Amino acid sequence: DGIAMSEVAFIGDSDGDVGAIEAAGLGFAPANAYDIAKQAADFVTQGDLLAGVGEAYLACLEANGVDPVEAVVSAPGVFSSVS
Repeated sequence: DGIAMSEVAFIGDSDGDVGAIEAAGLGFAPANAYDIAKQAADFVTQGDLLAGVGEAYLACLEANGVDPVEAVVSAPGVFSSVS
């Protein structure tokens, strides 16, 4: 009933995010996060801001055996340009 926390990924960068980082199945902190968030995380990204989010997204795909290129190809319309 619902999504188990073990199936949730969360990325956070401050002390207010620590509980969610620890509760998630995969907890991420970007490179520019506070030390307390980095210590709570399962994975600290090399990039910050959007680069860090991208790294976390790719790590989640790979952890679930999903080829990142295939994920983009199989999502028609999601990555198409808007005119």
